[in-house]
Amino acid sequence: MSEILVQSLELLVLGMGFVFVFLMVLVWATSTMSSLVMKHLPEPVPQAAAPRRAAPQPKNQIDPTTMAVITAALKQHRSRQKK
Repeated sequence: MSEILVQSLELLVLGMGFVFVFLMVLVWATSTMSSLVMKHLPEPVPQAAAPRRAAPQPKNQIDPTTMAVITAALKQHRSRQKK
C-alpha cells in the first residue's frame, strides 16, 4: 500500500475513535446529571387551578343614537365605493 493510503486509514481510525469516545463520555455525563437531578430535586407539587371567573356578558342593545351614526357612516362609505 502506498504511504498516503496508510496515513488516511490511520486518520480515519483516529477520527472515528475520537468521536466514539466523545459520544460515550456525553452519554455517561447526561446519565449522571439526570440521576443527580432526580435524586436531589423533588417533583413539583401540582397546585390547584384558581377558579375561573365568568366573563362579563356584553350588552346586546346599542344606543339608538350610536346606531344612527353607524348607519349614516355605512351609507356614506358605500356611496363613495360605488363611484
